[in-house]
Amino acid sequence: MATMSKSWKKKLAGVTPLLLVSSMLLAACGDAATATPPAATATTGSGAVEATATTGGGASDATATSGLAGAETPTIGTAEATATTGGAAGGTTPTTGTGGAAGGAMVPQGTANLTFWHGYTGAEADTLTKALQQLTTKSPDFKVNLLAVPFDQLKNKFTTEAATGGGPDVLIGPPDWIGELADAGLIVDLSTMDTLNTVTADLVPTSLDIAKYDGKQYGVTANLKNVALYYNSDIVKEVPKDTDALLSGANAMVAGNVKYGLALNTGFYNAVGYNFAFGGKLFTDPKTVDLTQQGTIDWLNWLKKAKDTPGVFAKAGADADIDNLFKTGVAGMVLNGPWALGDYQKALGKDKVKVAVAPSTPSGGKFAPFVGGDIYYINASSKDQKSALALIGYMMSSDVQQMFVDEAGQLSTNSKIDLSANPELQNFVEQSKQGTPFPNFPAMGKVWDPAGNMITEVMDGKTEAAAAAKAANDAINQAINSGQ
Repeated sequence: MATMSKSWKKKLAGVTPLLLVSSMLLAACGDAATATPPAATATTGSGAVEATATTGGGASDATATSGLAGAETPTIGTAEATATTGGAAGGTTPTTGTGGAAGGAMVPQGTANLTFWHGYTGAEADTLTKALQQLTTKSPDFKVNLLAVPFDQLKNKFTTEAATGGGPDVLIGPPDWIGELADAGLIVDLSTMDTLNTVTADLVPTSLDIAKYDGKQYGVTANLKNVALYYNSDIVKEVPKDTDALLSGANAMVAGNVKYGLALNTGFYNAVGYNFAFGGKLFTDPKTVDLTQQGTIDWLNWLKKAKDTPGVFAKAGADADIDNLFKTGVAGMVLNGPWALGDYQKALGKDKVKVAVAPSTPSGGKFAPFVGGDIYYINASSKDQKSALALIGYMMSSDVQQMFVDEAGQLSTNSKIDLSANPELQNFVEQSKQGTPFPNFPAMGKVWDPAGNMITEVMDGKTEAAAAAKAANDAINQAINSGQ
């Protein structure tokens, strides 16, 4: 287990070069971005925090990449905004406490009435609700109406309502939405706002590049997210040395309550790191994909082999099933992100839940998952954008971010945060060092369905890997070129 340093700047020393590479690569083909996949959940609140209970979907399958310089650079009953501070509403413009983002709670003061949409589930949703309940206690006139929306519906719901002047004041979502939302004029260029520097003062500088598009700052990146290998130390005594051992050793773990050594989510987002490990590509430039490389074919055949291996549960879009298998001790290993850490530790205990860099291929190809994060956006239709930015400042302050680290397992971009209370987070940092920056250019939106269908066709034995890869490749490029 790697030891933890006290400063997040020190912990992120290995991640910063990755984000710098992302920035340089995307200078030629967009802007840097990252991956983020949680779904939605029902949450309950009190006071001004009105969390609407909704049913959630699974993690998002979002991403894309650029093969430039040998690296992959991917892109990643309705509530209406009612914020009306100052002016006719007779309120006062909210102000924040002293200090930068690390300045304690950085509590907004004054009168506001904001709406905030999210797609979190589990520990992340609980922590978000708790943070806003604390805000209500500290600043009762600064009201935030929290709405949980199933993640697979969140972007469409926001796009539809924001286009007609509605929707939330603040939205949290992945970076691959930036290009589409910015091009449609639905989110605010935060670099035009005077108080942005106060909000971002203590954030890791390169994390801001993740939320840039076309040279403009369209959001604030709250955390870094990528998948790595979880394992139950009661079941798994040694991390498999490579992808062959990952599969071959799974059946040996089956005994008693343990039905699967490995539960593998084969959805594109969770599994694509092995496409790059086997030598596959995705984007060759911001408007062209290439899924016809031998590496992608080898990856698809490996996924098919996984499904056919005793002791392996392999299925796309089975997030809840896979989580339950791991949390109940029925599966020994899963590939998932830090958003699941709090729930896994609550179910199994911190001593049993371990995280490791996922095994490489036998030839040494490294698992290179998308590296992304959750981004705070402000709706261009918000009637109180200044208060919305003050709310984001509160969410990024040290007290709140420490809570997200300790209780939800997030990797905060606030440089003042201490990760030592949850040391397994360090291994997500280690995994991110060999990860794939997540692109935010609009063409990424054309990837998900064809790429997901490609995997399903191969795993179900309906189509050979090479034919499925070519069909997906052609469908994606045709959709990009046609603008559909």
